[in-house]
Amino acid sequence: MSASIPVLATDVGGTSEIVNNNNGKLLSADITADSLKDKMTMFYNLPKEKKTVMRKEAYNTYQKLYNAKNNAENLAAFFW
Repeated sequence: MSASIPVLATDVGGTSEIVNNNNGKLLSADITADSLKDKMTMFYNLPKEKKTVMRKEAYNTYQKLYNAKNNAENLAAFFW
């Protein structure tokens, strides 16, 4: 996400708290190789505009929730 790459990830643990249809795609925990191939092909075939939006959303998710510098500054501000 920090490199503006949308995510394909299995829906296990807390993954659904990070990945959504705006910044990637959640996959079944028991996905098959053929199904994974189909999902990757589906993403590859998306219109360029849709891919651009997903790339921006992936980066925005990183910046908002997972950027270490921002998180450290927000934590310090919380305590001071």
